[in-house]
Amino acid sequence: MKRLISAVLFPLTAAVIISGACAGKGVNDSISIRKELQGVRTRLASDPGYTEELKTRRVGKTGYFYILTSGGVIKFHPQPFLLGADYSKYWFVKDILDKKQGCINYALAEKEFTVFHELLPGGEILCLTIQSSEVVDSTRVCRRSVVGPGIE
Repeated sequence: MKRLISAVLFPLTAAVIISGACAGKGVNDSISIRKELQGVRTRLASDPGYTEELKTRRVGKTGYFYILTSGGVIKFHPQPFLLGADYSKYWFVKDILDKKQGCINYALAEKEFTVFHELLPGGEILCLTIQSSEVVDSTRVCRRSVVGPGIE
């Protein structure tokens, strides 16, 4: 009987431990994301070349970093074809440019997104976009960008 219990409990315990360890990779809270964003901001201040590493860095499954100029032009993005694109006319980018720091939620193409953003030295804005389903408290702590869809 002891062997049977061990044979059942060990794999079950291992599964719980593994799933708990993986849970942090897919679901985040706003505090941990803000800390990560601040860490990237600090690193960029001392090492502007750090953007090369940011191209592949992810938060959760869908989160990625990018940098907007103060005028809404994409200065850095993991998708190179977006570099230099002017997003200043998009309602959620207008919201980011107006507030400079914080987080917003918005819907686009039937998906909900959360953007955490912080002002960089020199006026650029570091952003992290992630699907809202990966941020457990995004609807509670982030403002909602309700204008849209698309360009105004």
